[in-house]
Amino acid sequence: MAKYGGGYQMTLSWIPAKDGYLPERAIDAGHGVYVCRAKHNDEMIPGRLLPQNGRAYISHGGLELPKEKYEVLCNTSVQSHKCPPKAPDPSWSYTVMMVFSMSSTSIRSARMY
Repeated sequence: MAKYGGGYQMTLSWIPAKDGYLPERAIDAGHGVYVCRAKHNDEMIPGRLLPQNGRAYISHGGLELPKEKYEVLCNTSVQSHKCPPKAPDPSWSYTVMMVFSMSSTSIRSARMY
């Protein structure tokens, strides 16, 4: 997360999911409800994901519609972590891990010393 003015910036991405699956680092709107969106009549409509129900819910035409397939808003920013005690060189004390979401089934990570 980068500091910007009085707040913070983070990289957000929509991660495809279905059947109640909750991707890592999903944005929690509070009380176990997560930010999502789902397609309805060829439109992407914002909604809420309740993983325990196995569905996302969107509002359309005054109704709440359940959706099995959806996209979840996730924090996909770069993170840094301390190196383990046996780092290749003690002067290099931080590891950078980059996580990129490539598809609903593939998350790639890279590690630099």
